[in-house]
Amino acid sequence: MSHFTRIQTRLVDRQHLLDALRDLGFSPQVGRLEVRGYMGVSRVAEIRIASGTPGYDIGFAQVGDTFEMVADFWGIKNLEQEEFLRNLTQAYARRAVRAQLAEQGFSVAEEVRTAQGGIRLVLRRVV
Repeated sequence: MSHFTRIQTRLVDRQHLLDALRDLGFSPQVGRLEVRGYMGVSRVAEIRIASGTPGYDIGFAQVGDTFEMVADFWGIKNLEQEEFLRNLTQAYARRAVRAQLAEQGFSVAEEVRTAQGGIRLVLRRVV
């Protein structure tokens, strides 16, 4: 029996999502792709990454203005669903914030990971 889960996210920008996945060490594939799960059951998504568990993928399907995460996390043994989504959301937010700041004329002078797991940016802007 398949255990595919579809998780609504707040991820809206395809390029930020792809960059965030790369930042986390994944090699995303793009296209109309099958996301594999238990016993070869699959779902279709526009972005796919290997989960690290043979035969199981994680996908992202565009639904309206956002991307929905699609995966059979029941069979994915090396990634915990909430932790993966939390890390992805943080990497995506980092990309989105940096892009928006660059549009406003800021550059990042320093980026520091805090002990609590957050990211602190020191900005510079030439006036």
